[in-house]
Amino acid sequence: MEMIFIAVRKLPHEKALEETMSEGIKIVRDELEHFLEGRDKVGYLAALKAAATSARWSEVKGAVEIGKGSPVNDATVHNILESLKAATLIDEKEKVYRVKDPMLRTLLLTSQIT
Repeated sequence: MEMIFIAVRKLPHEKALEETMSEGIKIVRDELEHFLEGRDKVGYLAALKAAATSARWSEVKGAVEIGKGSPVNDATVHNILESLKAATLIDEKEKVYRVKDPMLRTLLLTSQIT
């Protein structure tokens, strides 16, 4: 996409990269919103935001509880994490959950989605 901005719109490299990132984040936000339809948005976003900085299971559970403002059971956290892994939004390595996609990670860490 960056080449389109450079070639068609004749933008400088840095501006083209900035616009490419902006467009990419919009696409990722739309895809994430679609994924969250019919799901516990607060719980899923809390888990994703925790995983955006790499988190252990207990940290994810704590983030979900803070997000929801109440205790959650282990099965709820397990189901959220398994759904996120199945959708390839996070991965798990050595009991640490992490958002691997840099655009999704940027979206989550810059609070561009609530």
